[in-house]
Amino acid sequence: MRGHHFEIFKDKAGEFRARFKYNNEIIFATEGYTNEASAKNAIESIVKNGPSAQRQFRDAPELERIQHAIDSTDWTGLGKAITRQKAVVIREKTDALLQAIIQSDADMETRTDACKRVEAAIVLLEAPNVPWREVVGLLNHPTVTAFLAALNLLQFIIGLA
Repeated sequence: MRGHHFEIFKDKAGEFRARFKYNNEIIFATEGYTNEASAKNAIESIVKNGPSAQRQFRDAPELERIQHAIDSTDWTGLGKAITRQKAVVIREKTDALLQAIIQSDADMETRTDACKRVEAAIVLLEAPNVPWREVVGLLNHPTVTAFLAALNLLQFIIGLA
């Protein structure tokens, strides 16, 4: 199809998105919606409100700063800084943390909560594009950080002995 048109498609996550194409080049796409009707409503809103919408133009450095601030796939810069070898080390340390939690004297509820969070982080570490924000969020939970602090303290003591 040549020219310009809107289309609705289902993305890899199973969400519906609307996009605008000009000469088969994607000009923009909407966020994901749970149903097709919402994507159709997005198109109607763009058609209705687009002609009177304010235009804001930003220079390239400003756009780069904005994109860096909102990039959810690499919000910390870790994705570029962590090599596959370092990711393997992180995975090994996460496995060791899980074992330390399992072997701890904490009550069952605390251990279960911490184990489930660490297990979820381990699953995410296997993703092709590791979602570091989620991994950090899981490992930054108070239950898990208490075990991390204890483990670091033990490693420090053992290192001094």
